[in-house]
Amino acid sequence: MKTGFCKAISVWIVSLVWLSVVYAGQKPLIEVKAQVDTATITIGDHITYSIIIDRRKDVRIIQPGPGINLGMFEIKSYNFHKPLKKGNRIIERYDYVISVYDTGRYQIPAYPLAYFLSDTAAKPHIIQAPAITIYVKSL
Repeated sequence: MKTGFCKAISVWIVSLVWLSVVYAGQKPLIEVKAQVDTATITIGDHITYSIIIDRRKDVRIIQPGPGINLGMFEIKSYNFHKPLKKGNRIIERYDYVISVYDTGRYQIPAYPLAYFLSDTAAKPHIIQAPAITIYVKSL
């Protein structure tokens, strides 16, 4: 009886280890990150704020637009890059040149990105790019 139980436990443990090794190297369905070229500026300086989305081909997103909410920051211009295809992944980059005209500590809010698990899915899921803190000093 003990031998059968020990074998079952051993098989179960080996299976868990195998599954963790197999899935550890796989990327998630979708990743979104936000970044800036600098986190400290002088009043009126421009910052490039980027949203980068790395997703599986079959995951559909609602793309960021030219008028997204960036808190106290004013959007001066934007550049939406052509999607880059790598295997079964698509990498998209949205750059915004922004500025603010008061001193202090400001936060670019977290950006919520709606995505769908397939082209035919009706229910969206939400993933967020993190908020970013910017320090603005006087001249």
